Amino acid sequence: MSSPPPSNKTSLFPQYASLLVGTWKCISFHLYSIPSSPSPSQPASLLSKPHGDTPLGRVSISPTGWLAAHLFTPSHLSTLPPDTSWQTAPNEDVAKVARGLGMYCGFMEVFEDEEEGSLWWRTTVEVAADPGMIGGREERRVRFEREDGEGEEGREVMVLEPMKEFVVEDGTKARAVLKWVRMDPRE
Repeated sequence: MSSPPPSNKTSLFPQYASLLVGTWKCISFHLYSIPSSPSPSQPASLLSKPHGDTPLGRVSISPTGWLAAHLFTPSHLSTLPPDTSWQTAPNEDVAKVARGLGMYCGFMEVFEDEEEGSLWWRTTVEVAADPGMIGGREERRVRFEREDGEGEEGREVMVLEPMKEFVVEDGTKARAVLKWVRMDPRE
């Protein structure tokens, strides 16, 4: 990705709002290797699924460009004993739950990368579970594709790729790819 747009560049959110606005459900979160020289003959390999096979995630985007993202590792749900609240649970139990939780919110701007012909957004973080994110920016490449499923006609999937690299447990750098489907308002 080329450098961020100059501060005087206008957000294209109004132009793309009809594609983005709504509530989206995360269907996959994969971390891939970053090949030293990417090519079709050396594809990236899947390193991990940090939120498991069935991530629990939602992204809501309002008509004004307010984004709220919540992602949780389902396996961390069983950490707290039944009928125990965060306020009364032991700190070590709460910490394990919290490490499986990622969330932030703020206003987003949308831009086109003229060199790559791609779309991306930047969210200025106002509130986050990780205090280190507050006041920062989260940037994502975004594209839409059709994904066929068993017995399904195909569904539209929003694919997000955070621009910053992730680091897996062994220190390997990785790139994330998250897939989302628009939720039915009755879900």
